[in-house]
Amino acid sequence: MRLFYILLASTLLIACKDSNRESDKNIIPPKKMQLVLLDFIKADSYDTEISARDKRVKDTLDNLSRQNTIFEHHKVTRNAFINSLEFYKKNPDIFIPILDSMLTLQDKSKNAELFNIRLN
Repeated sequence: MRLFYILLASTLLIACKDSNRESDKNIIPPKKMQLVLLDFIKADSYDTEISARDKRVKDTLDNLSRQNTIFEHHKVTRNAFINSLEFYKKNPDIFIPILDSMLTLQDKSKNAELFNIRLN
């Protein structure tokens, strides 16, 4: 009887783990997420700065338009982005390297601008 409960528990654990893997198929891969998230943050920062300068600016529609442009450019959906962001936030061992690489990429971009170097 004890063996039955051990087998049942093992089966349930494996089934739960496999169902989590199924949901991972809808997650944006880390390299791509890095690029999408970086563009998303830049757009949000831009909108925040513009609305702070001019209180008459209604930034919500412009922000949504910029976000949609980013999603179209990277060929991802808003839902995939939101689901991926939630997944990565729950998995800091994967998310922290993404954020670190974003900072590195941003630093390279800033240095290239300083020296008028075009990055591909």
